[in-house]
Amino acid sequence: MLRGAALPYEKDLLEALAGIAATSPFRRMAKAGDFTMPVAMTNCGAAGWLTDRTGYRYHRNNPDSGQPWVREGR
Repeated sequence: MLRGAALPYEKDLLEALAGIAATSPFRRMAKAGDFTMPVAMTNCGAAGWLTDRTGYRYHRNNPDSGQPWVREGR
């Protein structure tokens, strides 16, 4: 819809995304019904969206590491 609107911020956005992915790596989650999502995703902030065979929800910690999605100060 806003083709090219983020181009002036591309470098900053990619650096921020790399920092998020360093703490909370991209992962392909399983959905209820035993299907794996076709895309990989990461989360940041106070709570991250996740899904597994039990359903969808928000959670404060990354289930893979047990750590907050993004540590304070990042």
